[in-house]
Order: sequence, then structure tokens, then C-alpha cells
Amino acid sequence: MTGIIQTLRYAMAATATLACSSADVQCIALPCVPPEAATINVLSDTGAAGIANLTMTVSGAVTGSGPCTPAGASVCHVLGGAGTYHVQLSAPGYKPVQVDFTVTATAGGCNSCPKVDTKTFAVKMQPSS
Repeated sequence: MTGIIQTLRYAMAATATLACSSADVQCIALPCVPPEAATINVLSDTGAAGIANLTMTVSGAVTGSGPCTPAGASVCHVLGGAGTYHVQLSAPGYKPVQVDFTVTATAGGCNSCPKVDTKTFAVKMQPSS
């Protein structure tokens, strides 16, 4: 029985060595977290802490809409990769604000995720009345 186990160990080691030295090595697709294209800090012109019901609508490199995160000054996180973005921020009682920007990125390689050059903005929303 020991001879069979020893033979199997040699066979496995030889297979692993051949697989690692092969020119046909395949990349492993890593589970990459969604990249953040931009962080937009949104302040109220009235000095209020956070803006209630602040939402964003994104078009361009990605499309979608959703709520922003209130945290003292509200923050909108735009997820996506390289490309041109058009973001419209809106909230009840405030004039809409538009933010346009372009994001660059470095492509991911074999067994690595892409790197996005995240943009950071600060904007003020003014009351609609």
C-alpha cells in the first residue's frame, strides 16, 4: 500500500510541475469589487447637516439611479470604471446639480483587478425657493 501512495505522490508532483511550466497557463478570474468612479460630497447652501432624500441619476459610462448616503454632509458614491459620466443630484426643496467628469483606469491583468483613478468632488446644493 505504501508503494501505491508513494507512486501517486510522484505522479501528482510531476503533473503539478508540468502544469506550472506550461506555456498555456490560464488566468484566474478574480472576484473584483465594483470600482468607485467618484465620491461626491454634497453640502447644503443653508448649512444643514446632510440633505434629506438626496438621490443621484448617472448616465454615460454606466447608467442607474439611487439614494446617496447622509453622513453630516451627504455623500454620493458613483460606481464604475473608466469613461465619461454625467451625474444629476436632486433632493426635495433643492435645485438639481449636475456633475460631469471623466475617469481613467488601468486595465487588470492576469490574476489582477483593474485600478480606477477615483475622482473626488465637493458641491453645494441651493434651496429651490
